[in-house]
Amino acid sequence: MTTKKILLVDDTNLFLEMEKDFLERSGCQVLTATTGTEGLEKIRSEVPDLVLLDLEMPDMNGDEVCELVKKDERFKKIPIVMLSSRTDQEAIEKCRKAGCDNYLTKPINQRKLLDETAKILKIPQRKDLRVLVQMEVEGVLGENAFYGESENISRGGLLIKSETLLKKGSVINIKFHLPGKQYHIEAEGEVVRIDEESFEPKYGLGIAFQDLNSIAKEMIEDFIKKGR
Repeated sequence: MTTKKILLVDDTNLFLEMEKDFLERSGCQVLTATTGTEGLEKIRSEVPDLVLLDLEMPDMNGDEVCELVKKDERFKKIPIVMLSSRTDQEAIEKCRKAGCDNYLTKPINQRKLLDETAKILKIPQRKDLRVLVQMEVEGVLGENAFYGESENISRGGLLIKSETLLKKGSVINIKFHLPGKQYHIEAEGEVVRIDEESFEPKYGLGIAFQDLNSIAKEMIEDFIKKGR
């Protein structure tokens, strides 16, 4: 299957980084642009399968970019989903008139974004949805303690970044506190993935849960459903 290409256009770098990471984990190639002009140039040069386009940007607003693309015979069939914190009918109608295919409001619910992406691109959704979350993670391997910070979580595990490099296959005990939840979660996990490049000077560690109790499973499930 050919990898689908998504162009994400937004002038907020933090949003770009968060959503780029999330969408890449769904199996798509993600390109980014921080201005409307740059976004328009990349649409013309890269011809993405889908464009996620912020409405309000400094140089050229998203509805202007959308209108130019939809009037161009070469690119008018590229689906464009507008993203904005505005919920008023005027903003929505402006984007509709520009020819957008859908309109999603910020903050973006990642489940909704994944559903929309999968529907437009006709790609199967990964069963194990990951959501971004930043929290401290404490770990113990044998008699040695280590610390890290999470990047995302799924029903099956965590991705953390840590100054401690562990061996793949290591079985560790971890402890963390999900934002908005009352209790800490303690679990045994196995290091199933090591990334020595993405988080330099720290290491990326993919940890698969091994013995979550029913309460911990419910807490994680609820957290993921809310797409926090």
